[in-house]
Amino acid sequence: MKKTAWLFICIFVLFSLSNLVYAQSAAGMDQMRIGLGVAIGKEVMPIGEDVILKMVDFPNIYVPIQVSPGFRLEPYFGYWRYSYSSENASTYKEKYSIMDLGVGVFITTWCGPVDIYYGGRIGMQKNSQYYKSTYTYDSTTETTESKANQTNWIYGPAVGGEYFFTNNLSLGGEVQFNYMKLGEWKESNGEDHESDYKQSTSVLYTKVMITVRWFFGCR
Repeated sequence: MKKTAWLFICIFVLFSLSNLVYAQSAAGMDQMRIGLGVAIGKEVMPIGEDVILKMVDFPNIYVPIQVSPGFRLEPYFGYWRYSYSSENASTYKEKYSIMDLGVGVFITTWCGPVDIYYGGRIGMQKNSQYYKSTYTYDSTTETTESKANQTNWIYGPAVGGEYFFTNNLSLGGEVQFNYMKLGEWKESNGEDHESDYKQSTSVLYTKVMITVRWFFGCR
């Protein structure tokens, strides 16, 4: 009886492994592959020192790297900048920029042309703002200038899935539960002197994305 039981267990394991290999091969992921991806979803964007949070369309660019059939790395990058200027009796210039940089680490499970991945993401968000105002009156010119930078950290678990229409194109979705730690704004004047203003703020939020990924190479 024991030999029969072990025989059935071995057959089941071999059958499962063969299905796994077939599923990975069906999606073209039985070897290392690299691609590009985009996501449709809202991003949390802190604006200014008053920490005004806005949900905006701010798509990041993802680089999925299927290191092995069961392991994926996915670095991502995003950049956004706003600028404004006006000139009349006075001159005013304003700039605000946000840069996202991070990576996702995932375990992938395959079922035919569908994969389920779960793991987490960690990222850094670099914010900077600048304004300069110049006012001229009776041959007297007054200039006010300010620069400030902030570094935020975002991390949390994520789970998603995708369907491969071909070996090179997939459509999927992802759910995240993120913790954002907002850093202190570091201001400087013309003498590069940091201000005494400090803040300690954090945000917990869920995020849902629709993803499209293209993988390089023909199969």
